[in-house]
Amino acid sequence: YPPMTSVIHAVLYAQGFSRIMVVYGLFYSIFILLMYQIIRKLKIGYPLKITLLFISAFHPLIFEQTKIAYTNLPALTFQISALYYLLKYSEKENLVELILSALMLTFANWTRVLEPLFIGYLLAAIYLILKTKLTVIKKTTYALIYSFLSFASWIVWQIYISSTIGNI
Repeated sequence: YPPMTSVIHAVLYAQGFSRIMVVYGLFYSIFILLMYQIIRKLKIGYPLKITLLFISAFHPLIFEQTKIAYTNLPALTFQISALYYLLKYSEKENLVELILSALMLTFANWTRVLEPLFIGYLLAAIYLILKTKLTVIKKTTYALIYSFLSFASWIVWQIYISSTIGNI
């Protein structure tokens, strides 16, 4: 696995913090907060919104991740953060939200890179960028920034894996 959760553990242990599972509770809380922010903007009935939020918060596959120090919950939280900021970008067309989405996707890639979900985010971001009224130069620049920030970490990890573990 990529080093993100190991680095978080190492930094906290080096600072004398021994209750590492608190971090996973924090990831879970952020995940629920972001899901609330995403679900509340959906154009669906209130009962369905409550149901979706309840499922997000209390589904055993997600909730059980708070009890184990695996990469699943941090990766999911970073992916949902990337989605949240990508949706914010679609509302405001502000470069800051686009960069934050790409950075959260980078953190997700540095947490768990088994699934190339970031390609879906990349395609969604490019679609959202292309549908704006920006100039062609700005659209190209925005797409390149998002692509570089989100894809570069995956490429670096793949190079590292192939040059180290791949040679064993």
